[in-house]
Amino acid sequence: RMRWSLALLAVVASLLAAGAAAQDDMDGCGGFVRASPSLSSGASKPDLSTVQAILVSSDGLVKSTAECSPNGYFYVPIYDKATYTLKVQGPPGFLFEPSEQKVSTMDGLCGQGKDVDFTIVGFALAGRVLSHGSDDGPEGVLMTLSGGNGGKFTTKTTKGGHYSFADAKPGVEYTITASHPEWKFKKSSTKAKLVFGASEVPETFGVLGYGVNARVSSDAPLTFTLHPATPSPRPDDLSCPAPSGGAGGWCQATSDAQGNIQLGGIPPGSYLLKPQVGDKVDVSPRQVSVEVGHGASTVSGSFELKGFTVSGKVIDAEGNGVAGADVLLDGKKVATTNNKGSYTVQVAKAGQYTVAAAKEHHTFSTLAGYDISPSLVRISSVQANGYSVCGRLAFESASPAKRKVSVEGKGVQRQATTDDKGSFCFEGLPVGDYKLTAAPVQGVIVTPSSLQVSTKRGPHLGAAFGQASLHIKGSVACKAAPCDGVTVRVTGAGAPPPTKTGRDGSFEFLNVAPGKYTV
Repeated sequence: RMRWSLALLAVVASLLAAGAAAQDDMDGCGGFVRASPSLSSGASKPDLSTVQAILVSSDGLVKSTAECSPNGYFYVPIYDKATYTLKVQGPPGFLFEPSEQKVSTMDGLCGQGKDVDFTIVGFALAGRVLSHGSDDGPEGVLMTLSGGNGGKFTTKTTKGGHYSFADAKPGVEYTITASHPEWKFKKSSTKAKLVFGASEVPETFGVLGYGVNARVSSDAPLTFTLHPATPSPRPDDLSCPAPSGGAGGWCQATSDAQGNIQLGGIPPGSYLLKPQVGDKVDVSPRQVSVEVGHGASTVSGSFELKGFTVSGKVIDAEGNGVAGADVLLDGKKVATTNNKGSYTVQVAKAGQYTVAAAKEHHTFSTLAGYDISPSLVRISSVQANGYSVCGRLAFESASPAKRKVSVEGKGVQRQATTDDKGSFCFEGLPVGDYKLTAAPVQGVIVTPSSLQVSTKRGPHLGAAFGQASLHIKGSVACKAAPCDGVTVRVTGAGAPPPTKTGRDGSFEFLNVAPGKYTV
């Protein structure tokens, strides 16, 4: 028994010696985390067991950790002799001074067995900005903290919508405000009062939606609608304008003069952006996919306006359609009116055009600098404002060529010269009543002496002047019957050929030119 007892004592002694040797090989670093006097002035002492000490090697590896006791004391074991970084970390928002310290097992505080102390100097007031209806949020929201001594502090949210202010003090009520130049918030401000160790702002800010930007190659306004990729009812709290005219979708926007399309207040999700145009407007593509995250989205590429059709009408002075009239845009023929005076034209680009019409014996008003765009329902009517008055001179005993014809009416007095065939034409006479007269012709009695014509119903093309027909008639009295067969002659310039009397002695010369004759 004595032999076994001596052996057991030897084993225990050996174990104790090994433990003592291990204790001699292991170093450690201890110290206190204390609240600054301004933070610990209350009657109750703060519980600091939520603070942790972390030992980090020179290559960034965590070697050991230790939780503080309620009074702030910590001790971190060190197994290898080296130089380390000692950090303290508390719940979100805790601010320490210093935030970390270099320690060494060979010298310094740890090497000398002295405490390494840290002080809690304040708390960061932290919170989040979320996309409305989502558990994630945007970066870039300007957050403003005001209150306390009247100062203001600003910061911007980081990815996920997080923000924090390092200047908040416990016991002070602050106002926190969220702002952004493009986004609207469900609630843009809240109040928060900090207590020791509680730095989270309980109320979150909700962004109602984000911008969607796109482009179209058109300086004329075009309407676009945004539809959810998976059809669903439009939420009641959307801040973007709702589509009009039963177009469907969630939101609507109209492009500006530079072709920019801007929609606002769009919640995160998948959408389709569509041009809201009818069959008369050709826009490509007919839709594009849009992914809206927690921030503004820009559609890659652009819509292209390839062309559109517009209709119009050419009318006469009384408002009736003019058939067969050519329609011109900037001097180029683009259409011909149908039997009702209507036309349709394909336009490649919106802009200002000169709209005109042309037809023989008609003159029309012109639409100068007329805006034509895809939204135009109908081009204003082009109306006739003048017509032609045309006619002909026909003489039997004189040439009708190069004769003068005059027209007179209200505010109008013109003269024309006939061509080689005796034709004349007055073009572009305003709507009204006119008097036509032909200049005297030697040896010809022109008939009628004047003509009354009107252009109220359109051109007048049948005006005619002729030569008056003169006749010489008589009889020969014979002493003995019968008296037929007697030759009668007329002498003088332009005299007709001889004729013979009839059974009753009568004779006649038809269509004799005016003048003096001897029978």
